[in-house]
Amino acid sequence: MKETRALIQKDPERYRWIQPHTTFDYIRSREDNRYDLPIKIVRIKLSDTQSETILTNLPRGRFPAETIKEMYKLRWAIETSFKELKYNIGLASMHSKKQNLIFQEIFAKLTIYNVIAMITYSQKNIPNGKRINFA
Repeated sequence: MKETRALIQKDPERYRWIQPHTTFDYIRSREDNRYDLPIKIVRIKLSDTQSETILTNLPRGRFPAETIKEMYKLRWAIETSFKELKYNIGLASMHSKKQNLIFQEIFAKLTIYNVIAMITYSQKNIPNGKRINFA
């Protein structure tokens, strides 16, 4: 522990503290419990005043900043959809504890969501600027 703290203090640009409960099941265990993790930092300019910082371990040669920007944009749409589904239809918490009952609850909520979406989107009389609250 003292040795690790000394390394972090000596070279804070190279060494970072990772919580002890973090598992590295995809990395072979080493005796000294130190691992080199190559991290690339990509800063994407969103506007004149805003930027987004992305940390990745993708190889620099195969994944230039523009490719990462495009991948991030595509992934962001997926994450937004998951967030919308999770909170709008109440999947943030489950009532059941057994796996098959959790699946049943998810499928029931998704079915209700899809039926309501079909009904509401088929009606053209929804006022402009109004949204349906699926919660």
